[in-house]
Amino acid sequence: MEATHKEFYQWNTVDQCEYEACSNGGKVFNSEEAPWVGNYNWLLSSCEPDAWDSTKETFESSHGKFRYAFPEGFPFEVLQVFSGPPKVSFTWRHWAVFSGEFEGNQGTGETINMTGFGVVLLNDDMKAKRIDIYFDPTSFLNVLRGKAICRDGIDRGVAFGESIAGGLDAAARMMAAIESDDDEDSDEDETNRKGTSPSKLAKDERKSVAGLSGSRCPFSGAPL
Repeated sequence: MEATHKEFYQWNTVDQCEYEACSNGGKVFNSEEAPWVGNYNWLLSSCEPDAWDSTKETFESSHGKFRYAFPEGFPFEVLQVFSGPPKVSFTWRHWAVFSGEFEGNQGTGETINMTGFGVVLLNDDMKAKRIDIYFDPTSFLNVLRGKAICRDGIDRGVAFGESIAGGLDAAARMMAAIESDDDEDSDEDETNRKGTSPSKLAKDERKSVAGLSGSRCPFSGAPL
């Protein structure tokens, strides 16, 4: 709510000096960039440019597209919390009734569920220093553009007990791995011994979780 409706200096829930936001392990937006580009742009920044180009969308244009697509609102809820402060790991759901229009494609009133997981690092005053969000943005955008069929009309997805990315247990294991990975020096030494870059290790880890059997895209129903 603050990110959409208030100026950054009015945000009371974040550490305004150290605040950072990142989507799917991609570009890290600092406290100057994140409020300027807006939530949609940093959340979708991990997309390929042909799916969403955050360098060509502004705060106003990105918010306008989703407000026009979801005139009844775009609620967000936390589903399950796996760890407490200072690192809070959780699964979440972001959903809306697609009754408006997105880039020329008219919705038919179907409910679209977007699910994922995240990690929020808090300071001593319980204010967010960094937010890391993980989800599949491309499938979500494909449904809005009419390139994929929405399969959420029958109350499916993680919000209704269906597994995502290998299930909540897999998400919890990945969160635990992220939280235990605090010693960067030891990680770098281990990486050098194996001859593999940190970015490749993180990418391989995400692929291994996403590739677990039984995992399906929450939008199209296709195997992940």
